[in-house]
Amino acid sequence: YLPCLHLYFIVFFPYGNTTFDFSKEWCGGPQFLLIRFYVAWDTLFDTFSPAAITVLFNLIIIIKVIFFKKLPANTITKWKKNRRMILQLTGICCSQLIGSVPYTIVTLGEVYGSPTFALDIYTQALIYTFYIPSLFSPLFAMVTLPKDIRDKVPLISRCWKNRPDTTNVLQRMSVDPSTRDHPRNPTNRNRSIFSKIRSYRTAPAPFLETQT
Repeated sequence: YLPCLHLYFIVFFPYGNTTFDFSKEWCGGPQFLLIRFYVAWDTLFDTFSPAAITVLFNLIIIIKVIFFKKLPANTITKWKKNRRMILQLTGICCSQLIGSVPYTIVTLGEVYGSPTFALDIYTQALIYTFYIPSLFSPLFAMVTLPKDIRDKVPLISRCWKNRPDTTNVLQRMSVDPSTRDHPRNPTNRNRSIFSKIRSYRTAPAPFLETQT
């Protein structure tokens, strides 16, 4: 369908005299983009429909997972895996909507309304929104990977292991208050040892007898 359509408009379409203003950022496009029917068809069925179908099926999966969460057979481990999947599908849905919905609205407004409808927004921002799904969908998939798959990928596992573990640091600081300011400084440890030895030497005799 798409190869035949573009073959007709690129090779067999009768072109006229097209002028381009190369002094502007948006100097112009091919002449077949001036046909309203083609622009509307391409925008609705080639740009918006794939994104809408992707969002629809992802929402169906999310609703199904949330519905099956209420069943007693689902454990906490299964829900954690499903929660990662929900986050991944939600991110993909948002990227698809951001990439297709504003472009579709502005394009249809220019076709059936004013030719200058949101022209500045279209030329400066909306022509780049197509790259949002392709850029961010792999990131959403990498962040929400399960642990067994994440350990098999060297780059992801290395980054995941090198991240700072704040919970252990906070627990260590709460147990030993002397490590709050300098948790890994060996001089503080030596000072505390020497202070204990000095206090033991200078302690009174009854205190030493109780210690022995």
